[in-house]
Amino acid sequence: MDLWFWLVFIMIVAPTVPGSAAGTVGVNYGRLASKLPSPGEVVELVRSLGVTKVKIYDTDATVLQAFANTSIELTVSVPNNDIPALATNISTGQNWVNSSILLFYPQTKITTILVGYEVLTAGQHITPYLLTAMENIHSAVATLKIDSQVKVSTTHSLNILNMTSPPSLCSFDHEAIVRPLLQFLSKTGAPFMVNIYTFSTFQQDKGRNFPESFALLKPTGFVVVDPISRLRYENLFLAQLDAVYSAIDNFGFSDIQVAVSETGWPFTGKSGASVRKSRSYNQHVARLCLSGAGTPLVRDRPIEVFIHSLFNEDLQPSSLGTFGLYFTNKSRVFDFDTRTLQPSN
Repeated sequence: MDLWFWLVFIMIVAPTVPGSAAGTVGVNYGRLASKLPSPGEVVELVRSLGVTKVKIYDTDATVLQAFANTSIELTVSVPNNDIPALATNISTGQNWVNSSILLFYPQTKITTILVGYEVLTAGQHITPYLLTAMENIHSAVATLKIDSQVKVSTTHSLNILNMTSPPSLCSFDHEAIVRPLLQFLSKTGAPFMVNIYTFSTFQQDKGRNFPESFALLKPTGFVVVDPISRLRYENLFLAQLDAVYSAIDNFGFSDIQVAVSETGWPFTGKSGASVRKSRSYNQHVARLCLSGAGTPLVRDRPIEVFIHSLFNEDLQPSSLGTFGLYFTNKSRVFDFDTRTLQPSN
């Protein structure tokens, strides 16, 4: 990942300009763990966090039923392996929506369907099927006349960018694939979903170009300046989010909202991981979203994030198993409640 050697470092913090409304904080409910609480118990844990949005990585019927008749909005997902079949024809999308969405909607408040996980950087054999699968699912949702309530998108790794610095010059790899995908999102009003882990960027940088506090969103007076746009960044999270916005804008799609589908900081298992840092990062991200502030580039759009994750996942094959807010025995890793992080608090 490109580093920040080009930046001008200053010691004056730019004022924050609030957006028009508060952003939203959700949580990812992964289930790659042993001895998980029941979905019904999970609903109560989610409520105790004060969040109103949950993202899951499939369309498990037991989970969808547990969230029925609650005020919690659900984002569901299509696993990567299911994408080629859903791209076969429109009827496959209709059958999937009928069995995976319509059986539970609207009692379960499903608002977004994510087709695949980091497909464009995960494996080329799935990539050609992605957009067609998304179109087929959207067609089914539109036929049911719920497309204004249920949006169809996909998640991306930050590595989809050709670089991440400076934000104003960022663009996408895979242009031939990304451009029609952006056209789809613009046409349907769906968000561009990206996973942002400042922890990973800092681990790569090792403090050569910015301090850990910059990755943790801790206000220390350390600010960086994009030498092209002259925009000032108080933390790495906002800089990386604006890198995505810039890449989208550079393709001519300034109307697309960017939402952060995963972000977090591990509390153990890695160099730089601790309970204190995990709590600090998640609280700073939540406060930023709930303040209604946009980004330096897009100041009129509140930030939407999903904290990763609800549980520690001991069966998680990736490096994301120790990002949890809860242990699977329902005890908290640390205190986290968005209701105490509102601007009035």
